[in-house]
Amino acid sequence: MTKEELVAKINKGEWKEANLWEANLWEANLKGANLKGANLWGANLWGANLKGANLKGADLRGAKYSIPILLHSVNWDELSDKLTLELMRHDALLVGNKAMNEWAKDGNCPFVKTIRGFYFDEKGKLWKLGKPKMNEMELWIALCKEKNIRI
Repeated sequence: MTKEELVAKINKGEWKEANLWEANLWEANLKGANLKGANLWGANLWGANLKGANLKGADLRGAKYSIPILLHSVNWDELSDKLTLELMRHDALLVGNKAMNEWAKDGNCPFVKTIRGFYFDEKGKLWKLGKPKMNEMELWIALCKEKNIRI
C-alpha cells in the first residue's frame, strides 16, 4: 500500500486502533485523523499534519516526531480540571490575562484573531489568574499520561 493510500484510509476513519508499526507517515496530511488506540510504534511522523488528530490510547514508543508540534496540534478534547487550567494559562500567554478574564465572564473568544496554542475543551468556570506551572516537556508527559498515550 502506498503512503497516499494509507493516509486516505486513516483520514476516512478506517484505521482506528490500527497497526501502523514503523509506518512512513512523513509529511502526511492527518488533519483530524482518528488514531485512537493506534500502534504507531516506530512510525515516522516528522512533518505530518496532525492538527486536531485524536491520539488517545495510541502507542508512540519509538516513533519519530516533534514533541512541540504534537503538543500544540493534536486535539486533547476534555481533560481533568488541573490540566484544563494549565492549558488555559499557557494560552493566556498568547492573548493576555485581560482577554482571558473577559472571556471567562461570557465575553468574546480571545482566539478570534490569534491561533490557539492548544486544542482542548476549555472551561471558563475554571479560569483564574496565574502562571503556568509546567514546562512543555512536563505538560507533554502529563497529557500523554492522562490520555493513555504511550511514549
